Amino acid sequence: MKIQDFQDNVTCGGFDNIFANIYKPQDIESQESRYMSAVEKFTALYPNRNDIHVYSAPGRTEIGGNHTDHQHGCVIAGAVDLDVIGVVAFHDENIIRIKSEGYDEFAVSLDDLDVHIGEKGSSEIVRGIAARFKDLGVEISGFDMYTTSNVLGGSGISSSAAFETLIATAIDSYYNNNQIGAVEIAKIGQYAENFYFGKKSGLMDARLAVREEKERSAIDKVKAAYGEKYDPMMMHDSKRDVADLLHEETEVRSVREFLRHEQQQQAQQKQNKKKSRDSWER
Repeated sequence: MKIQDFQDNVTCGGFDNIFANIYKPQDIESQESRYMSAVEKFTALYPNRNDIHVYSAPGRTEIGGNHTDHQHGCVIAGAVDLDVIGVVAFHDENIIRIKSEGYDEFAVSLDDLDVHIGEKGSSEIVRGIAARFKDLGVEISGFDMYTTSNVLGGSGISSSAAFETLIATAIDSYYNNNQIGAVEIAKIGQYAENFYFGKKSGLMDARLAVREEKERSAIDKVKAAYGEKYDPMMMHDSKRDVADLLHEETEVRSVREFLRHEQQQQAQQKQNKKKSRDSWER
């Protein structure tokens, strides 16, 4: 869509149904202003780009089972109405450029998608996502993107998964005709975090950041007798960033793996003893 056409649609209410499906009614006007501002900033950054696509991906909250998905357990979670939005122009320059509000622009060459030792931050996430799409046979030729987010970083509502889902959804939408599906998009985000970002995340964060209900991957939609669509959530500033807990999180996984190995060894020893006893009795 041309930039002017997008702006005209926002002004005349052409996207009201879309906004109503994402945001609370009382927030639509402020969200329209937010999207208009994002497009204006994109235009200032990339003045030669006129054809744009606009995407949104929400944060998420854990209602029950905090981080148990990291241990292959169960969790109850839901998306929130805080999101990251991205204004994108696709091109054939074989490079991805992204400027996020409050951060410096970075670029990822699509000719170099190997893991970069020492690389930190969003660029390694994007590199991992692009690499995984390439592994799956999806050809990507590049894009420029401006993002703005009200998903509070480090607050535990998964700004990283929202960002990953935004990038993966944009790639799948434009280069793959939306064929890869919501569950696989979540797995791509998890892959990027596990193997490029170095965080052994579970699947919950990325899965809840995908607005899609048709697919199921050991996932059930819970019918809850709460509000019709939105329920309030209280957030408290603990003065800690969840990223600071990565070491403890990894340690828990290591302990779990150690205990599982011990249990397997003990079970094997019991089985061997039983076999020996049975042989002796014969």
